[in-house]
Amino acid sequence: MTQAYPLQWPAGKPRTASPQPSRFGTNHWSREKRISLDRAVRDLLWEIDRLGGINEVISSNLKLRKDGLPYSSQRTPDDVGIAVYFQLPDERGNMQDVCMACDRWNKQACNVWSIAKCVEALRGLERWGGGDMVQSAFTGFTALPAPAETPWWEWLGFSSETEALRGDFERAARRGMQYHHPDGPNGDAWAFDKVRKARDRARELAGH
Repeated sequence: MTQAYPLQWPAGKPRTASPQPSRFGTNHWSREKRISLDRAVRDLLWEIDRLGGINEVISSNLKLRKDGLPYSSQRTPDDVGIAVYFQLPDERGNMQDVCMACDRWNKQACNVWSIAKCVEALRGLERWGGGDMVQSAFTGFTALPAPAETPWWEWLGFSSETEALRGDFERAARRGMQYHHPDGPNGDAWAFDKVRKARDRARELAGH
């Protein structure tokens, strides 16, 4: 299942090596410059809904509140990419999996806003009788699976299963769980649980 956190970039889609400052601050783009991440997310979901999309998942490296929106006080992560996964009906009414992703800009709000504007443009095609063009456009976004789950040994800092089982995985797990402990300065309950499960898997394979 596609996860909202951490970022699940679509397999096969190239990454932007050096995200650029957004142009959403010149001339008629001035309103977009002031847009917040919260507003950009809401606009994106609204555009997808109007296009007929369902089951949206916006994936990023921002930790989320219980309502699914990002915490406002967190540090901007190093990877500002955004990937949105959703389902869209094809010309026969069958639901197809779709993914649109953007990491061109150096602010996450701008990447979300960019995807929203792309969806808005596609809706314009549909309004003016270009429904077949919309379907053609989305063929490039379909069948883009999320990357495979990170192997358990990588959560313990090893490069392979064999290396993990031969190494001191207990010590690695303690270090990782201490680092990610929810009560600590780097608290991350999701990562803490991943390390704990990786340790349990190593114990199982090692016969402990």
